[in-house]
Amino acid sequence: MSSPLRWRPRQGLILALTIALGPLASPRLAYSQPAADPLSRAKRLYAEGQQLFVAKQYAEAAEKFEAAYAFDPNPVLLFNLARATEESGDYKKAIQWYEAYLARYKDDKDADAVRHRIHLLSKLAVQSEGGRLVIEGLPADAALRVNGLPAPAPNADGQWQLQPGNYTVEALSPDGGPRWQAQAQIKGGAVTRLIYIAPEAPAPISAPPWWQTNTAIAGWSLAGLGTASLILASVFEARQDSAESDLNQLRADLLAGEGTSSHLAEINAARRDAQDQDDWSNVMWLTGGLCLAGATGLLVWSWLEDEEGADSPSTRLKVSPTGLLLEGHF
Repeated sequence: MSSPLRWRPRQGLILALTIALGPLASPRLAYSQPAADPLSRAKRLYAEGQQLFVAKQYAEAAEKFEAAYAFDPNPVLLFNLARATEESGDYKKAIQWYEAYLARYKDDKDADAVRHRIHLLSKLAVQSEGGRLVIEGLPADAALRVNGLPAPAPNADGQWQLQPGNYTVEALSPDGGPRWQAQAQIKGGAVTRLIYIAPEAPAPISAPPWWQTNTAIAGWSLAGLGTASLILASVFEARQDSAESDLNQLRADLLAGEGTSSHLAEINAARRDAQDQDDWSNVMWLTGGLCLAGATGLLVWSWLEDEEGADSPSTRLKVSPTGLLLEGHF
């Protein structure tokens, strides 16, 4: 970091300026003036400003240099004022002092270096002043949040002033629910535009066709159960026919005198087998018939509900510890 300039009247104005990415460097030059009262006050203020500058109290140093410059419009004081203002972080004001210096000493040998310094400070000033955010199409009732916090009030043009950086911008509905979110990269001195896109309304849930309602599904299930019962009934009936054929053959052998001591036991076993198969066949026929009748009723009911609307009878199939229950209103 460079120090303020010191002025030696006999040596003239010497500004050896080194411009790089760091601060502006300059040689130390002594400042002396005649003992006249305004100049004495300028010299005292200059000495105080120089001490503040060395102590890195740049804003206070700038005030001293500016007060000294009011008593003695010396180029060294003007240059030191610009340096102290720059180090305090007020780049725009520093640019003004550097430009004032060039206006008085535009032919100085270090004028080009000062111009380059002004160019660098102009970029820093743009970056430090922040940027503006514009959201096109934002609803008036939307509550805006930036990085999870309520956004500051926009300016008169409806723009939000933000420091450079990356932000998450959210628009909330009046009840606080999420409505829209976007990412914004704010650059100093630039306007960042976002476009509000209204969220799509959820698609209405359409009622399934009648053959896919709960009532119809229960009907299809009963139809499957009834069909399986009828198939089993046919199997039991075929086995009954086979058992009765065996029974008739055993009886014929007994009448022909070809029976054995165990023939009566075989006849009784064949008779019981035929009866069991007949019983199971009857049960399956009855179960299948009832299931198909119930399935037909449920499917017709579901179709009627779909045709006539919500005011028509409705049904619901429930599973209870005692079996299936069919509920409905008429």
